Amino acid sequence: MQTNNLKQIIMKRFALLLIAALSLGACKQSPKQQDGVEVQPLATVNVCDYFSTLPSMSTDDQVKWLRSNQIQACKAKYDSCRENAHIITPTVYSDGIAEYWKADPVIYTEITLGTIKALSAQSMYVQFISFVPDIQNTIVPAAVIDFTTTPSCYSVPLFYSIGRLHSLTNSSILMFTRAIIGGNETIVFAVKGTSYNYDASSFPL
Repeated sequence: MQTNNLKQIIMKRFALLLIAALSLGACKQSPKQQDGVEVQPLATVNVCDYFSTLPSMSTDDQVKWLRSNQIQACKAKYDSCRENAHIITPTVYSDGIAEYWKADPVIYTEITLGTIKALSAQSMYVQFISFVPDIQNTIVPAAVIDFTTTPSCYSVPLFYSIGRLHSLTNSSILMFTRAIIGGNETIVFAVKGTSYNYDASSFPL
């Protein structure tokens, strides 16, 4: 009888240990598991994903998309997306200028932000701003309907974005000059007195 009782006690203890072990295993289960179903963590939302389809489009189609969606696309929450499409490092900026001008003195054209804004009666993608050097290498801006890379163009919303991001005023000065970036001649500019430098990429954003 004592032997049977002893066996029963051992079996009960073993059962309790087994239950405890299983419970412990459940407690150590990955936090991604709930009731045996894997729960995906919340995805980090990148605000610039709104423009994610643009790189796969032709330049003309990009312009059409921006114009069709400009009420949303021009919102201030996308300012950094526009800036990131054009901002370059100070090294790329200075090297590009040096490659174009070589031993010649660099000629800069200073244009206020207010002057650029005044070229177009709107702040959306209806028009773009082209920058063309004249015979004296003065950079002349003009509002145009079509986006082109020759002459270099920037979107109107880009300038509003830069102004908001860096607390610029209409009297803030942008310095334009010629440069060679990625093997292509273009017009680059910088916010005077800062390290914010931009190139006219083929992206109309």
